[in-house]
Amino acid sequence: MQPIVVSDTQQAVNGTKYYLCGNYFQADGARLHRDVWAFHNGPIPRGKDWHIHHVDHDRANNNGGNLELITASE
Repeated sequence: MQPIVVSDTQQAVNGTKYYLCGNYFQADGARLHRDVWAFHNGPIPRGKDWHIHHVDHDRANNNGGNLELITASE
């Protein structure tokens, strides 16, 4: 699962369109980077304040290899 960049404000995955809303691409309240990470790695753990970090700091780059799970303190 890798997002398709449709435009600067839209990306699509498996027929779902995610739109840029604030700083992140979202569809019905779901954030694209979290959905992509979970698809490749499984559910985001509960219990801690986990974040999905864009390694290259480009929030438009939602490819699985650019995302990592970190704690809020990291």
